Amino acid sequence: MSLTRKMLALLLAAIIVFLFPVAVWISSSFDLLKPGTFKDGLDDQNIYPDIVPVVLPAILAANNNPDNIVTRIRDSVGDEQWRAIAAELVPPEWVQAQVETGIDNYFAWLDGDSTAIDKMLDTQIVRQRLRGVQAERAVDLIMVSAKPCSVEEIARLRRIARGAGASDAIPVCHPPNDSDLTMLERQLLLDQLHHIADVIETQDVSLVGLFGGREARDTMLAQRLTFQSMPDFIALFYLVPLALTTLVVVLVVRSLKSFGRWTGWISIASGLIALIPLAILPLAIIGSFEGDSVVNGGKLDAETQLFLVRLTTGLLTSMFTAFSEPVLAQAFILVVLGLILLAIAAFAPNMPQYESIAAPQTPTGMNVTPPDEKTVIDDTASKRRRKFPLKLGALKSKSTAVGKQTYVAKSAAQEEQPPPDDAPTITQN
Repeated sequence: MSLTRKMLALLLAAIIVFLFPVAVWISSSFDLLKPGTFKDGLDDQNIYPDIVPVVLPAILAANNNPDNIVTRIRDSVGDEQWRAIAAELVPPEWVQAQVETGIDNYFAWLDGDSTAIDKMLDTQIVRQRLRGVQAERAVDLIMVSAKPCSVEEIARLRRIARGAGASDAIPVCHPPNDSDLTMLERQLLLDQLHHIADVIETQDVSLVGLFGGREARDTMLAQRLTFQSMPDFIALFYLVPLALTTLVVVLVVRSLKSFGRWTGWISIASGLIALIPLAILPLAIIGSFEGDSVVNGGKLDAETQLFLVRLTTGLLTSMFTAFSEPVLAQAFILVVLGLILLAIAAFAPNMPQYESIAAPQTPTGMNVTPPDEKTVIDDTASKRRRKFPLKLGALKSKSTAVGKQTYVAKSAAQEEQPPPDDAPTITQN
């Protein structure tokens, strides 16, 4: 085996040891894009009660009504009280059902269902609560938690009571020691909640509408093309290292033993390298929460930061679990396959060793190099070729002798024949 071939094979083996883990990582990352990954991540962190306070503002914003009574209620009562009020109007179980349905519809759309992202959210439970006793309990919580009305807000309520302030924004406050204004404020808030139910009923919200409409659809189209083309690229990532392994076999493998050694160590090294991300990713996840990288530079309030941290933690943990399982399985297969190949190499018979023939010595003491196998074959062939000319010469001699005999016989026969009658007679004087 030449040194050039061995060096080229080592270079190809180093490339293969890198490409096989890349193929394992890419194929395993494809398993992340499954509905169960996101459902488990949200459910493990019990994130749905934290989503409840943002549901109504998000639905109204999707209906092109960002300046709504909900925003003013939240600003007046504070975040903690708003969570309790929102829980009366939007149950966490409904949020979980709608989020999981949206995840299923999104992945169905990625798989080819063109109408999945246009399906509407089922808001019937929320509308019933906005019109039922839950709305009354929510208004009572608002009245208790709201800040006292200012002089300007009391004047605005009095104008609304007289019918002169129809265009005024309804103040969210607690009128001090005035039962009439308190009853008016309570009824105005209850009417606003009923109005929100009517808005939601007349303007249903779809998945694509909830995430931005046309612009979201364009982004999702690009995601769909990428998702549908990934299986073809995954197969290509496996075929390239396999083709290079075949080239290594052609270059340096000359026996079953060398085949087991080369392919075995390549397989084991690839399996061990594929396990490296499983040790690095947990550290990277922990490091991602250092500083303000997850919470948008620390500009958000503490409750929002906590929500984002929990959401990110749940999703990353679920993704790591979904990623690690196929990586471990494929790395285990590569290592076991490598060990089997090394065992084959260990028990494979060695190549036969041909003993050299001692060179005979001439009477003068000079060594005579014995003919090798090729020389013997050539010598045998030359002998056969020499035999053929001898046979040809014998046949030629035989044919020549027969020709001579024929010529002699013809000459004798011509002498015995009498001359013809008209032949001239030669007389000797």
